[in-house]
Amino acid sequence: MADPAAVHLCAGPAPPVAKMRLMPLIPAKEVRPPLSRGPFLVVGLARSGQAAAHLLAARGERVRAVELRYYLVAPHYRSTLEYSEHALAEAAAAYRRIETFVHRVQERIGAVGAQAAPEVMAPFAAAMDDDLGTPAALAVVHDQVRAGNTALDEGDREAAVAAAAAVREMTGVLGLDPLDPHWTSGSEGATGGDHARAALGALVGDLLGQRTSARRDKDFARADAIRGQLTAAGVGIEDTPDGPIWTLKDDES
Repeated sequence: MADPAAVHLCAGPAPPVAKMRLMPLIPAKEVRPPLSRGPFLVVGLARSGQAAAHLLAARGERVRAVELRYYLVAPHYRSTLEYSEHALAEAAAAYRRIETFVHRVQERIGAVGAQAAPEVMAPFAAAMDDDLGTPAALAVVHDQVRAGNTALDEGDREAAVAAAAAVREMTGVLGLDPLDPHWTSGSEGATGGDHARAALGALVGDLLGQRTSARRDKDFARADAIRGQLTAAGVGIEDTPDGPIWTLKDDES
């Protein structure tokens, strides 16, 4: 049997994006329909099996299953994935930005569908059809998140809903749709910790939205107060060019 810490990806011609759905790289009980292109295995976590063990342990201790999936799907399948706590935390934070945006739209405006206009999906589809280019595809997703957050903050409800629908459709191809029942309450893939973090993510996302609005209005006292409130609750905030990201203090340890 191959060493699970040094298994190579099985590659082949990538099918059109409309026909595929990535299989999850998480415990077997949470596996969803596999990618039609064949086996898809994790590669090169480390030179020994120790890092692989840490990665599996992280599933229950540091990140949710969906965040671990994002971490494993984000690199190109031909690349070597070197495990590190920092990279895992960054991936989890990146996924939370997606999740928080979708939840913000749902909470402020209402139900969010999962179907986007063909022209909106075109860059994502092109990236996926180009040798299963998940890094470029996720860049398109994050572009939609940034545009949607801006629309939401500016009161453009139609644009915000359209962006959220596009994000749901794109992440759905990757098995990462934040509103997919697989990751939500009562599903096989979700745990009590998943539910708690999803609820926390929605609350933190709303506060971050208020903080962004306060900063835009130059109400820095209000923005600082919100940051202080989150810090006191054990939530760390980092302002990045792509917007604020949050982590729990336990995630940073």
